[in-house]
Amino acid sequence: MQQIGASPLPDTTGYRVTLRDRTTETVFGSDAFCHERVMTTFYRTANTRGAVDCWATPLASFRTDEILMVRRLDGIDGSPMTAGSDLLAEAS
Repeated sequence: MQQIGASPLPDTTGYRVTLRDRTTETVFGSDAFCHERVMTTFYRTANTRGAVDCWATPLASFRTDEILMVRRLDGIDGSPMTAGSDLLAEAS
C-alpha cells in the first residue's frame, strides 16, 4: 500500500483507492475528489463546503477505468467510515 500526501493527523481525512490489480493507494489530506474525463483527481479543498474550485489543491490522480473502489478514511489510524463509505464501486 502506497501513501500519498502528508502524514495523517488526528483530524485528517483521506481516501483509500483500490485499483483493478487489487493494489491500494492511500491519499491523506484529501477531502474531495472529482472525475475529469479519463482521470479521477483527489483534492484538498481547505473549506467546509468540500467544493472543488480554483483554490483546491490537487493531491493525486488515477485513471478512472483502473479504479475498483474508493473508501473515505477518518482519523489517524486510517480506519474507514462505517456508514456510506464506499463512494465509487466497479468503474466500467
